[in-house]
Amino acid sequence: MSDIEAPGFIPAVAALDTRDQQDRQESQSQSEAEDKTADEPSGERNIADVAFIMGIPAAELTAKVQEALTIIMAEFDRVRGELDHIKEHAHYLEELTDQHPFLPVMSRRALLRELSRVLTRAESAETTSSFLYLGITNFEDIKRTQGRLAAEAAMAHAVAVLSESLRGSDFVGGLEGNDLAVILTVTEEAAAIEKAQELVVVLAGRPFEWQGQTINLAVAWGLHSFDAGESVDDILETADRDRRARDTT
Repeated sequence: MSDIEAPGFIPAVAALDTRDQQDRQESQSQSEAEDKTADEPSGERNIADVAFIMGIPAAELTAKVQEALTIIMAEFDRVRGELDHIKEHAHYLEELTDQHPFLPVMSRRALLRELSRVLTRAESAETTSSFLYLGITNFEDIKRTQGRLAAEAAMAHAVAVLSESLRGSDFVGGLEGNDLAVILTVTEEAAAIEKAQELVVVLAGRPFEWQGQTINLAVAWGLHSFDAGESVDDILETADRDRRARDTT
């Protein structure tokens, strides 16, 4: 028993177990390194992540390499920030182009885009929708006698009256000058004509008040019901041609 407890026995065991001790030391060192990394700022952890993704061995992650990666990451963040700003600005500009210059309705661009979508749905669902072309024919007279602000206010009045008389699934937008348009979704021609006549009557019965004067709106309209196989340009042209034909009768 005394021989086993003799000091000379310990070196013999240590000699046989040197590899295990080295492994334990390496494991401990790695654990300490991981704990240290966990306590480091997120930027330094990111450098290690970037190095790992780029396939840079940990042994080659010298101070200069870390400095170079830090510069690259900073530049990447700057470029990404600029790109995000550009995207936000582009989205803002897109919203501006989708909005009519002075009316609370879609611009021509946005309206035609929506018309294209309705066309696509008509083709897939085999439904018929209608495009109503409306013109405020005394717009120029109002502008000449009362001024541009009065003419624009008259158009805004017309839009408000139209919006009150339409379904939530319909779309109102501005075209050129004094022209407006309404997309009557899933509406056959007979129902669309009836709706167009109703809208004209409503507009005539709701005169526009401007600085103590009552101004009646004169409206011309044209209609085209469409389904699969037509183009946006064809729909616009046909509805406008119908408006001109009704205006001369």
